[in-house]
Amino acid sequence: MLAPCQTTFENLKKDDLLSLGKHLKLDVRKAMRKDVIQHIVMKHLVSLKLFEGSVLESLASSDTSDIEIRKLELELELRKFDAQKERELRELEFKERELREREKERAAQIEKQRLDHELEMTKLEMQEKL
Repeated sequence: MLAPCQTTFENLKKDDLLSLGKHLKLDVRKAMRKDVIQHIVMKHLVSLKLFEGSVLESLASSDTSDIEIRKLELELELRKFDAQKERELRELEFKERELREREKERAAQIEKQRLDHELEMTKLEMQEKL
């Protein structure tokens, strides 16, 4: 095995890390996330003194960065969801106002028709009396 390079190690793909882990007879599985496999392999390489222990710390800080990025992504997703919910709520309120206005107009139209009919009936009654 050639002397390992930290940069090369950090750039390995998941399948490469799996192969390396299996070659080193470590308990790694495809179902594991890449960063978990990377940490297991790195920990083993540090124990073999192929890497310094500080590499684990830099790997951990990289994991922390990934976690922070994921938290920010989730926060953004939540804000988008809240904004969408707010838009839908405003749209629903607008439709409710429109519906109430149409109901008022319909009630006014029915009342006008009733009054017109009543007026017409009164006129007919007056004509009959004459």
